[in-house]
Order: sequence, then structure tokens, then C-alpha cells
Amino acid sequence: MNMMKSMGDAMKRLGTMYRGLVAYDADAVREAANVIARHGGSKLTDMVPAGSLEHPSEAVPGIWEDWERFAELAEDLTIRAGALADASAPDTGTGDPPPASLAEFRRLGRVCSACHTEFRKEE
Repeated sequence: MNMMKSMGDAMKRLGTMYRGLVAYDADAVREAANVIARHGGSKLTDMVPAGSLEHPSEAVPGIWEDWERFAELAEDLTIRAGALADASAPDTGTGDPPPASLAEFRRLGRVCSACHTEFRKEE
């Protein structure tokens, strides 16, 4: 759960920049994106052993019924976070994110959203 919290915190930091609540900071984007990238792929799938449905897990039984989809999303998480880190161009001086960086953030967000929608218990 610490790993998931770390990724969630990184997404929140990114969200504040991409929603214009704080100035865009390319170094902070790379740092947060790298946190997420390090926790995707097999690192994420290894953290969800079969049958882990008890607290603190928020996984739903469907995760094991469609393991291939979950593993695909876990890998996409690493890929999209890496692409975001790569797209984090130097600060533009305007405080706004470069368009390519914003596009990658949105792609990353869609991966997170898909996984949460399909495989996470509603709170």
C-alpha cells in the first residue's frame, strides 16, 4: 500500500501543475514521473498476489479473472510515466506546461483511471 500511496502522491503533485494550481516545474515532473515509472510493470503485479482481497488491499476479484489486462495496464503505467518524464521539457518561463508534457500527463492519467475503474474497490 505504501507503493500505491507513493504513486498517488506523485500524481497529486503532477496534477497541481497540470491544473495550473502551481507553476510548472520540469524537474518536479521528472521526479514524480520517475516515482510512478519505478512502481509500474512487474513491480506492481508482484505486489498483488492471487487472493489478496483483505484490507489493506483495494483489489477486486476481477483482477485475477483478467490478469492479462491488469498486467498490461501495469506495464502501460511504466511506459506512460517514462514518456512523461521524457516530455518534461525545460520550463517555458510562463509557468505553464509544454503541450507535449500535458498530453503525456493526460495519457498517464487515463492508465491510472482505467486500472482504478476496473480493478479497485470503490471507497
